[in-house]
Amino acid sequence: PDECAKIVRQLSRMCHITVEGVFTHFAKAETLDQTYTNLQMQKFSTITNELSKIIPIPYLHSHATSATLFRGKEETNLCRVGAG
Repeated sequence: PDECAKIVRQLSRMCHITVEGVFTHFAKAETLDQTYTNLQMQKFSTITNELSKIIPIPYLHSHATSATLFRGKEETNLCRVGAG
């Protein structure tokens, strides 16, 4: 999280770059045991909460097809549902 905050601070000072969103990829979202995915979501939430103290982040993306189907929670405001 500290390194992410450092990078976002640097990016926010650049006039030609606008940070509009943050995303992650769940490595095991398709499994019935969501333990690892829950851990990833917890870390992602921690990071995005810290980053939102630096700049507004309107778009948060974490769910692809599997996470959307297996988790069904509104944890972020973007998802990508596709063929697999």
